[in-house]
Amino acid sequence: MKVLFLRPEGSNIPYSKNFIEISILKPECINYSANLHEIDGLGFTSINAVRCFKEFDKIERKTIFAVGPSTLEELTKRNIKKVIIPEEYTVENLVKLMKQNTKNPLLVRSLIAIDNSLDIKQIADYKLKVDLQKLEEAKELIEKCKVDIIVLTSSYIASLVKDFIKDCEIIVSIGPSTSKAVKGKKNIYEAKEHDMKGILKLLKELGAYDG
Repeated sequence: MKVLFLRPEGSNIPYSKNFIEISILKPECINYSANLHEIDGLGFTSINAVRCFKEFDKIERKTIFAVGPSTLEELTKRNIKKVIIPEEYTVENLVKLMKQNTKNPLLVRSLIAIDNSLDIKQIADYKLKVDLQKLEEAKELIEKCKVDIIVLTSSYIASLVKDFIKDCEIIVSIGPSTSKAVKGKKNIYEAKEHDMKGILKLLKELGAYDG
């Protein structure tokens, strides 16, 4: 079975002869402003949010949170030894955990993901730029049913390719918000663990990965 992974550039995907990876989004770090003196907790929603954050020297006494294991791993590379993650790897659960454990938390994420309905302070330290050439490559594969499974790892990516997806293809979604973005499509499978580990486990169950 051929599996098409649609991920932002720089993401880590294990090797498999069945996997085709197309990075249709390019993360670009942007300037941001944050008064970290007022903040007692800091939450990172992605690997790129960690990579684009420039003030690790100012957060030594803050409580640090990550949305899941991959983001936690990126933080440990920067010598952040204590990181709290939610049991279920979603931004909503991350925000809930931050509010329970800190008085004045700050969420660090992408520009397109800023969501004022979450009722938490947020900053964007990167934006996602669509690679139109890569998107066309993905469209060619999807529209002609040249892949059996399409792995969608964010609601934004899902929104970019939703209209190309045919009934001949299985959709593997990383989590609830991504599944919501392709609502109405057939053959949607959602990972129980909302990270790469959960996706790979689901692909194993579908017979598309033996790693």
